[in-house]
Amino acid sequence: MHIYIHIPFCRRKCRYCAFYSVPSRVNDEYIPALVNEIRFYSQIYDIFSGDYDTLYIGGGTPSLLSADQISEIISSVKRYFRLSPAEFTVEVNPESFTRDFADAILSLGANRVSIGVQSFFDDDLRFLGRIHSAEQSRRAIEIA
Repeated sequence: MHIYIHIPFCRRKCRYCAFYSVPSRVNDEYIPALVNEIRFYSQIYDIFSGDYDTLYIGGGTPSLLSADQISEIISSVKRYFRLSPAEFTVEVNPESFTRDFADAILSLGANRVSIGVQSFFDDDLRFLGRIHSAEQSRRAIEIA
């Protein structure tokens, strides 16, 4: 079984993206509401009583969250669901992926990062409506 958590915030909507997102900052009320929802769904899905072998945190832009915010989300998932040691992925964007964020997700068990590079050519990135540069992509890969 798998768990997907959607972080719907983006600094700007990319031209090609069909995923739900809102172009705004992370709302202070979102994280506590999400933690409550995680707890709620753990009670509903307790009947399955099995291990979950995938945790995927996508978006939107999960790397817009602070290290403390992503830690709170991951800790609540681990508190309420049994995760087997398998794939644990967090999506990040190059312009918002920081060493603190990387350290936080790594310390909580993430074993895969999906970096939204899209291209290493700045002209292509501008055409796609991306807000990062090729150089920021290279730095994000170095952090990972």
